[in-house]
Amino acid sequence: MLSQIVRPLVQTQVRLLANSQATQITLTETIAKWLSYLGIRAEINSLKSETDTISVSLRVGKPEGCKVSDWQQILHQLDSEPKSNLELENVEDIELARQLQVIRFLAYLI
Repeated sequence: MLSQIVRPLVQTQVRLLANSQATQITLTETIAKWLSYLGIRAEINSLKSETDTISVSLRVGKPEGCKVSDWQQILHQLDSEPKSNLELENVEDIELARQLQVIRFLAYLI
């Protein structure tokens, strides 16, 4: 049911992006808007186009309706999560690790 509601919205937004003269600003606002529908305040730090994808770096604030104690526990768990055996050698690796944490967090919220 939800996908029947969301897909037309996404299709409309994609057409808007395709016809936009300010694609990066429009995409940044669109992603923030989509997350706001879930009660998540997000700030987009960077967008990079890659071969067939767009890489997005974002900062996520405490979602609406989330208890402060739950939010603090989530942050604590993310910070204390054991790192993988691979060393994070450069900024891109660190950025990827942070993105994975945010993806896990968003999956948890959804």
